[in-house]
Amino acid sequence: MRRHPVVQASVAFTLLALALTGPALFGSASLGPENTLDADPLYASGPAPPMPLLNDFSRAHLDLPRDFTFARGLHAGRLDLWNPLIACGAPLWAEQGGPFFPLKLPFYVAPSRRTYDLAMALRLVVAGIGAYLLARYRGLGQGAAIVAGGLFELSGIMVAQLPYPTASPVCMLPWMVLGAHVLARRPTRRALVGTAITLGLAASGGHPTLVFVVYCGFAAAVAGYILAAWRTPRAATAIAARAVAAVALGVALAAPTLLPLAELARVGTSYKGTFVYEVMWTIAARQYVLPLPLALFAPATLHMMQGELRTVFPYVYGITIGVLGLVLAVAGLFRRGLDLPLLLVALVGMALGTPPPGFGWVHQIPLVRYVLAGYGLPLLVLPLTQAAGRGLEVVTSPGGRRTAALALAIVAIASGSLLLLRDDGLAFPWTLRLWTTFRSVVSQPGGLARLVLPPAIALAAIVAVPGLGRRAVPAVGTVAVLELLVIMWPFAWRPESAVLGAPPSPPIAFLRSRLGGGDGRIVAPVAIGRPITPSLFGLPDVRAALGFPVRRYAEYLGLISGQRVTVASQHTGSVLRSPLLDLAVARYVLHPAVMDPSAPVMTDPALRPVFTYASIVVRENAAALPRARLVRRIVVVPDEAAARLRLEEVAAAAPHAAEAGLADEVILEPDAGGNAPVPVAHGGADGDRVRISDTSDPDRLVLEVHAAEPAFLVLADTYYPGWVATIDDEPVPIFPADLLFRAVPVPTGAHTVVFRYRAPAFLYGVGLFVATAIACLALVRRSPPARRPLLDERAEPLPDLVRAQ
Repeated sequence: MRRHPVVQASVAFTLLALALTGPALFGSASLGPENTLDADPLYASGPAPPMPLLNDFSRAHLDLPRDFTFARGLHAGRLDLWNPLIACGAPLWAEQGGPFFPLKLPFYVAPSRRTYDLAMALRLVVAGIGAYLLARYRGLGQGAAIVAGGLFELSGIMVAQLPYPTASPVCMLPWMVLGAHVLARRPTRRALVGTAITLGLAASGGHPTLVFVVYCGFAAAVAGYILAAWRTPRAATAIAARAVAAVALGVALAAPTLLPLAELARVGTSYKGTFVYEVMWTIAARQYVLPLPLALFAPATLHMMQGELRTVFPYVYGITIGVLGLVLAVAGLFRRGLDLPLLLVALVGMALGTPPPGFGWVHQIPLVRYVLAGYGLPLLVLPLTQAAGRGLEVVTSPGGRRTAALALAIVAIASGSLLLLRDDGLAFPWTLRLWTTFRSVVSQPGGLARLVLPPAIALAAIVAVPGLGRRAVPAVGTVAVLELLVIMWPFAWRPESAVLGAPPSPPIAFLRSRLGGGDGRIVAPVAIGRPITPSLFGLPDVRAALGFPVRRYAEYLGLISGQRVTVASQHTGSVLRSPLLDLAVARYVLHPAVMDPSAPVMTDPALRPVFTYASIVVRENAAALPRARLVRRIVVVPDEAAARLRLEEVAAAAPHAAEAGLADEVILEPDAGGNAPVPVAHGGADGDRVRISDTSDPDRLVLEVHAAEPAFLVLADTYYPGWVATIDDEPVPIFPADLLFRAVPVPTGAHTVVFRYRAPAFLYGVGLFVATAIACLALVRRSPPARRPLLDERAEPLPDLVRAQ
């Protein structure tokens, strides 16, 4: 292994990942807080477990249902593009769940909660190797580079994002900065292609905002190398050109993921454009920034404070690299541990992640305003861990004792000064009495040791260095990495969910038996069967939990609830009876067993109870319309806005669709080509028959129709670009119906109607990916021998720039 240093480092990072995630991979724990499902009355079959201490439940309420839906399709031999189980149907890939990210392969091969956690744990290894290679390319020795990689792998930001598959772009950040380094130092075609692949993987990793953040990190690193080469315009221009080419190739490689998102952006909406998001941003900025001193200087106390931190996201400990790691980072900063590219990366991370006073204007920039405070912390943590690697070499070098003592003194003073801080008393929702709580924790038995012991360990490690020289690198580095492992280990896993591995609860079994034919959906208050989670058990739900829902769907729910959809969870609020729910085929209504007897859902004879279990009641909605029906009376409106106004007016006329006239009437808009529907005669419905004959493929729906007279077939599924329809293999136009749904004209007689989801954005993306992959392969095969670097390999960009000034 000494002859193969990369293998040596990879083994070290694998062992660290196993040590951190072992309880989830081999024990009875999980990397995410999915035991929130066990507290849901729809799924629980026993006493509710205590709720997890941190409140980001998107893994259980969004990621798991989406990824298991996709994996089920793969095991059925399909590549599903549409999800019919949520929101009356929604595109499965456009939500940026990172389906193409290669580390998910173990989960796709054998879908289970264990392999899901394995895929998440592999990202730690990838992040560690990337940070290690970056350190090596920057000139650090083997031991120091392994420590730099290990500190980044176990850092608070990697652990905070460990449960969430949409956070995959972050593990590619070191590779992207490394790509910027290689493009500047070794400008070959292979370097260009390698950087493009890294950028493409990051763009395919998941959350669009995190993709944007890591691309900002790449841009900052490239800008640093361009500034370092300012004396030689040819070199600076070449670096910029190669970076732009790498980004273009990387985006093209990620086209199967990015183009569906672009399509959704055209027809979707986001809560991030609302006042609610502005409030969320302000709260997040306060909650993430306040604990930063604790996370830096007293991270061992955070675990004891989890009860007080339960109202915030995990980013409260995102900056943590351990006390000894921080001492090494400060020592490295004193000795030019950051070159100009990494310094710019850190500054961008500070502006996006903290943000410091005077940088508020940054979040008014387009796109940047969608970056919640905390998301930029990876850009700050990576330079810190790189500086720590440099600091390790400094403190173990001759003359390094003074630098080490100064760094240790700074960290120790900062740690002790935490006791002097006071809460400012600003009135924010969920305000943390942070420093009062901190002093209370320190005063508890063992609390003061948590504050004093880490600096003492750092002192002991540094005092033992003189006389050992470079032989101390493994020992001091091991202590730093192990300290961080001990700090972050309690944050890395949660109690395992019993629901996911148990037989379905009685309500789930009942509903599955009733909804197996594909003609019906459920609706419930948000606290029962959290939106999207019923799809884990194959139940179709009117509600959803989407960061970027289809605009028509959001407007439709707004008509039901009377409120605009302003959060990432889309539901009907407390409204469980509405003619629009009848149109949406809400055949089963769930509600708490204890409810106001005068509530409409309790007094409506059309909503009769059919199943009661523990604390919930299931009612069958006899007024729900079928998923597919024939209609002859149409109201033609010019656009979506007019359809919304007309639907709002009609829906207010009666409590159910049939009474409001919506069962025999449909509001139609022009099709995608601008062609208005042609009215048909208002004949009788005797002899009309509609049957859904095949629902086995989510991207294809087959119906057998017999129309006594020409009519419109109305399907209560979401109208979305990419759906095409045929009648007896002849194409027919699809018209938006009742704002949200689809309708096609059907002639007299018996016919087979087929709806297919072609997903043109995805198909174009695949074509662009294939063409770009071929181009990259050609570039690599025809790559000439490496030329002389544009920048001297031994040059230090930051000193060059400083001397020039």
